[in-house]
Amino acid sequence: MPNQCPPALLSAAVLGAGSTTVLAADAMLPLPQHVAGVASSPELEAVILAARRYAAFWNTGDPAYAQQALAADFTDRTLPPGREQGMAGPPQASRTSAAPSPI
Repeated sequence: MPNQCPPALLSAAVLGAGSTTVLAADAMLPLPQHVAGVASSPELEAVILAARRYAAFWNTGDPAYAQQALAADFTDRTLPPGREQGMAGPPQASRTSAAPSPI
């Protein structure tokens, strides 16, 4: 079962939307089922793209998606003990959640 994007981190990712350059691979990103917001604008499209990339990161574990979605100065305001702050934190969380549970 793929990792699911934690809602608090998704909010941070969306608010800190990184690259807005649309890549060919973006066509394969997860699609939102619903978008609540104002009429389409470049800013809204950038937020949606960042959210799609961040969801792809949690679904695949590929840190390149996190780097595309998060701002360089990303700060996790819900950081649990032991988790690295900044861009290194989400990949660390992904590795931890994907690791087999000890019996």
